[in-house]
Amino acid sequence: MDYQVYWITATGIDREWIHAEISLRPEVEGILEEKGAMGFYVAQRHIPTFAPFLEQLNQQLAFSCSKETIADQNWNAVWESQFEPVNIDDWVYIRADFHAAAPPHIAHELVINPANAFGTGHHETTRLIMRWMRHATLDGCTVLDFGAGTGILGILAMRLGAQQVLGIDIRPEAVESMTANAALNQVEILACLGSAGEIDHRQFDLVVANVNLDVLQVHAGTLSQSVKHGGHLVVSGILSGDDRAIRMAYPDIVWDWMDQEDEWIALAGCKK
Repeated sequence: MDYQVYWITATGIDREWIHAEISLRPEVEGILEEKGAMGFYVAQRHIPTFAPFLEQLNQQLAFSCSKETIADQNWNAVWESQFEPVNIDDWVYIRADFHAAAPPHIAHELVINPANAFGTGHHETTRLIMRWMRHATLDGCTVLDFGAGTGILGILAMRLGAQQVLGIDIRPEAVESMTANAALNQVEILACLGSAGEIDHRQFDLVVANVNLDVLQVHAGTLSQSVKHGGHLVVSGILSGDDRAIRMAYPDIVWDWMDQEDEWIALAGCKK
């Protein structure tokens, strides 16, 4: 089956909104970034539903778009050619299973295969949360990874001593990716398909949510309730300047940490 690649170019905040909107579409089976353009892979059979959505989005947000057809047999090769290992502060080394092993001085090696799920360590928001986790005490903790994608944050939490991780994502592909990557890294994650309703009044020592501002605001009540008293909430997927909106949406969290990389920020705080 052939794929249509929609190469989209945009600037400023429009670019971030476009990425967030399109990456959540069920028709999108892969995402690449190349020379400032975002490439979204859509199978030919999904074009009749994706094309009208993209046209409507272009009426709301400014971007240019070009299209390219790629044969199915090139799919894995394209992914592998674009996916390079990520070294975070010589502490975590993230690679796919077709890369060489991490250098011996790296504390933690994570094997995350490219897939149609967010979280390979290449995006600023993932790295920001990982840097917070480096200095956290996770021994024996229960963890909720909301919008878990590939499961990368939950896998790292298990490596850092967490007792149990629940990963929730709205996309079946992400649940499959979580399960496969957990097995590659020899840890166990409970991978769950759904949204905030799947939390079902459970509470956790640590809740991480790397999603976007809209999702964080819509589910603020449920996410806040899911943090045990004295536990921590870490959020990202938000842009510089959005911290005020987050603080207003989560009044029972005492925010005590914020970091930024490029336009992206992450915040962490303790439940009162």
